[in-house]
Amino acid sequence: MKEISENGHVMGTKPSLAGLIKSDGKLALEKVGINKASTFTGFCSAHDKNIFSPLEDEKITLSDKQLFLLAYRGFCRELFHKEQNKETANLMKESDRGQDQMLQAMLQGYAGAYDSGVDLALRDLGFIKKEMDSILVSEDYSKINHCVFELDATPKILVSAMITPEMDFQGNELQRLGLQNEVYEYVIFNCISYENKGCFVFSWLASNEKHCDRFIESLLKLDNVQVSDALVRFCYSFSENTWASPSWWNSLSEEEKNSIGKRLMHGTPMENHPPDCLVDDGYRYKAMSINKRELRVSEKT
Repeated sequence: MKEISENGHVMGTKPSLAGLIKSDGKLALEKVGINKASTFTGFCSAHDKNIFSPLEDEKITLSDKQLFLLAYRGFCRELFHKEQNKETANLMKESDRGQDQMLQAMLQGYAGAYDSGVDLALRDLGFIKKEMDSILVSEDYSKINHCVFELDATPKILVSAMITPEMDFQGNELQRLGLQNEVYEYVIFNCISYENKGCFVFSWLASNEKHCDRFIESLLKLDNVQVSDALVRFCYSFSENTWASPSWWNSLSEEEKNSIGKRLMHGTPMENHPPDCLVDDGYRYKAMSINKRELRVSEKT
């Protein structure tokens, strides 16, 4: 995070009820101190050091082990926050006290949909955790796939998140959310910086080949410049854990900032993800420079 910070700050969102009320329910990028940005306390310091030492203390070579640990840390963060979201869902159910009947109905509708989505995610993450923990212990990295984009300079944005791909980069539907009997496929994505360069990595379990493979294939149809812009669209549409360089943000035009601002609302109770949200919007964000790509997948048997 320090690599893209300026005066100890990065650009990002820290959603809060008070902030949403102040901004009429709209999310916006603001300066956030790096100590408050992307804080994850899911591990004690001893376990964090023990598990992630090859990623934190060794030279980044993008080995199979390092790529897995990068994905594993992103997965653990997602699980940690989904468990917190369950507590938020319970609070939302109590938030209508004292409100008029119409507002109570609206709030309960939001709370019910949110709670149902969290329950589905926690169910799926429980399945994934068993597989990820098995890989961690056995060090059998053939069970997880990666798509790696190497960057020849420090990226202007950093991210770590995990999502269910709903559509691909050409706007084709992949998975429809909210189906109780559907076990969803997930992709983990990270953008990190090191040695004045960086990488953007997608990771997914080899068993999640039906939809995740199609998602990645659609991205690989684009050239490197197109991928760079597609990744910005993707990050701001799908992850609140996206952090940007203040000078990069300030260099964008008002139209580009407005486009990103609209993406911050995607996937919120106020707005679903538009089917074409990953399709080229004509803006060139210049947030990263890709010089190499690699698809690292296990052989299908």
